[in-house]
Amino acid sequence: MFNFIFRLLKLQKGYVLMLTILLLYFFSCNNSDEDFTLGKDFIDNTTEIIHVDTFSLELSTVKIDSVITSATETILVGCYVDGNFGRVIAQSYFQIGLPSTFDIQSDDRFDSLTLVMPYSTYYYGDTNAIQQIDVYRLSEKLDISYYYNTSEVDYFSSSIGQKRYYPRPNRDSIVEIRIDDFLGQDIFEKMKYETEEVSSSEEFQNYIYGFVVVPNESESSSIIGFNNVDLKVKMYTSRVEEDIEEIIYHFPSSSVNYQFNQIKSDRTGTVLENLIFQEEELISSTTNNKSYVQAGIGIVTKIKFPYLESIFFDENDLILSVELRIKPEIESYEGNFPESLALYETNQNNNVVIELQDEDGASVISTFNLDDMYHLDTYYSFDLTDFLQEQLDEGYIDNERGLLITVPAPEYNSSLERLIISNDKGIDKRPVLKITYLRN
Repeated sequence: MFNFIFRLLKLQKGYVLMLTILLLYFFSCNNSDEDFTLGKDFIDNTTEIIHVDTFSLELSTVKIDSVITSATETILVGCYVDGNFGRVIAQSYFQIGLPSTFDIQSDDRFDSLTLVMPYSTYYYGDTNAIQQIDVYRLSEKLDISYYYNTSEVDYFSSSIGQKRYYPRPNRDSIVEIRIDDFLGQDIFEKMKYETEEVSSSEEFQNYIYGFVVVPNESESSSIIGFNNVDLKVKMYTSRVEEDIEEIIYHFPSSSVNYQFNQIKSDRTGTVLENLIFQEEELISSTTNNKSYVQAGIGIVTKIKFPYLESIFFDENDLILSVELRIKPEIESYEGNFPESLALYETNQNNNVVIELQDEDGASVISTFNLDDMYHLDTYYSFDLTDFLQEQLDEGYIDNERGLLITVPAPEYNSSLERLIISNDKGIDKRPVLKITYLRN
């Protein structure tokens, strides 16, 4: 009867409380003439709750070959030198479409063409330093399904627009860049005479492949996020009648699938300098007992449980809970913490196999506890109960079965969020796997 009750309770999350209530109810339903002593009839029947959290975990840092950065609706532009992750450079490619309608009359005149990029509020680095960005016209069409942080698309060597500005992502709403008048006048004339190039969005994109916004790499101040959905090119024109009327035409950002961020990094001089190929791992003992996570460029932490097999589970044991806790290093407080982390199953080549899910098919996402005052009790917590139970049900615990820790989508594809994880052997800093199970 005990085993039957234990297996039913595997479906519940309030294991200990429910178990206690159910057992008390079970015994209370026995013959009222029989004496019932919980200590004698329950504990002496060799049922016990066991807690284990003493074995070591193995952490390493892995570099995923490439990250999909298209269709994220976020533009990233800038350059920043991070003492832990090295020099990171981001530039963004995009297409524009035609205005929904236009009517340029013979006496209308062209005034200017600008690129308008609305802030997304995201930033990485120091927004108090001046930044320069340049706009270039693409010489190659954007026409494939997916683009990655490593993708290359050719563009002409001459800048057609430049802006020096102080980023104000939480104060200002847009950055507006004046585009070369020669290009603006050319588009204006084609619209005026309704040439084939402006007869449809498809023809227009055969004429203007798109643009790329590129940072000045000599200014390592920050990487700024912009909203691609509301990005547009604006053409200012004038109509002279009794008064001068300003008419503005909006060329919207076209398909989000043809916008992507190229993100490169140079880790020379950091502990991650030798992190080149995906198949290689930097064990935390070689990186000052730390492991690393950074979105956008594919730096992830791999965690393995090499001593999990040393716990001798009996077939009648009931896993009550398995909690993985990881703690950030003090350097992580220099920026914003990721709000949560995700887990992915992996293999010996460090390929991303599948996102880790619980038995209900929900993604295993961490909770986050921030100790902003003392920095002693900040941690991410994962529920790995189903992960361990699945292996027990299969009758085999694989010590080499690793998990990748990273920032969850969409931030993994659209930001440079970073985290440094402690693997210090000190009792307050080490990662911990807390297992609680019932033995009958």
